[in-house]
Amino acid sequence: MQLETTHVYADLDPRLQRALERRTRGLVSPLTSSTDAGELAVVAKVDDLEAWRGRSEVREGAVLGRQVDGAWLVTARIPLERVEALRSAREVISLKPAQRLRPMLAATIEEIGARVDLLPADAAGEQGRGVVVGIVDFGCDFAHANFRKDDGTTRLLTIWDQRQPPIAGSPFGYGRLFERAAIDQALTAPDPYAALGYAPPPDAELDSPGTHGTHVMDIAAGNGRGSSVPGVAPQAELIFVELAASDVPWTATVSAGSTPVPWSIR
Repeated sequence: MQLETTHVYADLDPRLQRALERRTRGLVSPLTSSTDAGELAVVAKVDDLEAWRGRSEVREGAVLGRQVDGAWLVTARIPLERVEALRSAREVISLKPAQRLRPMLAATIEEIGARVDLLPADAAGEQGRGVVVGIVDFGCDFAHANFRKDDGTTRLLTIWDQRQPPIAGSPFGYGRLFERAAIDQALTAPDPYAALGYAPPPDAELDSPGTHGTHVMDIAAGNGRGSSVPGVAPQAELIFVELAASDVPWTATVSAGSTPVPWSIR
């Protein structure tokens, strides 16, 4: 008996393989808000930006930035039938399909039973009221509605920016402490970040940790005023510590079991 064989896209990302396999069965990607029918949104890593831009089948999206190795991260929309050819192009280091964004916080809160209507009947908690949640991370968007009360004032007791030069009253002799009154005053200004002298770095900056701390703080204690999805402890007060990492060697070898594992902040 002769078995029917199918083409194997061995050098492609598995999700690209699936898209191409579906195409062989006549299942063409439908029209979306950002792609035409039969077109795929992709994220690519390329070492020659102009060569990538010059390809006629590439409908350029965004340039996400340049990495430490000099390569560029870019987005684009490309015809599905050109995926293999583009993946083989000399300037393309990697090619992956874009992934659909989905709201995850609501599902997480329900899964761990942290929403007020999911708590046991005899639960004594008040969604974090009377509790202080501390976040040690990078990037606090203190002006975000999820970290403000109904009257617009802040839920943050303090922000300690360890990166800034010390001033009188700096904790442990370094960094700068922004207390609630100063944060509230800044929130009344047209540009609260400039008024306070603190802002989360934009994610587009090279090697920037961006607003990761904002994301973490929202899961832990966002109140949902700006997103309609509250976190685990929406009534808690907050403290945020912006880490100073300039004196940390962000590469090391740690041990997982008996196998050394190299790691890096990058």
